[in-house]
Amino acid sequence: VNGGGDSSTDAVYGSAAANADDTATFLVSAIQVTIVKAISSITDQFGTSQPIPGAEVVYSLTVTVTGTGDAKNVTVTDPLPDELLLKDGTGGTITVDGVVLTAVGNDDDAAYDANTNTVTVQLNTVTAGSDDIEISFTTEIQ
Repeated sequence: VNGGGDSSTDAVYGSAAANADDTATFLVSAIQVTIVKAISSITDQFGTSQPIPGAEVVYSLTVTVTGTGDAKNVTVTDPLPDELLLKDGTGGTITVDGVVLTAVGNDDDAAYDANTNTVTVQLNTVTAGSDDIEISFTTEIQ
């Protein structure tokens, strides 16, 4: 009844007591993405491992996804410090799980932006509990 309830709210009259049951399914997902960055190697032009200008530093990033469900639209972005540049710049390579990708940025899921000195890798959807994803690239100390 329109306006038949308290303070002129709508009201329902009858003997059914307005009870109802409903069933629903909810998907609860707890997911965590962890990235660990490490130096794999340093090689200078004299055959030693001194971090001097001209030396190559290989970085590895390990991406781990734990919990339940999928991590969607996963993008790894690694801004490099000013004293490091990706070796060979946009002509360089970025390796993801053993697959060598170009750093050009528009032909695969890896990119290097020389203007911001940033390495970016699109991982897209990663399922929790799947194998870790290994990303590596070589930089050069300026």
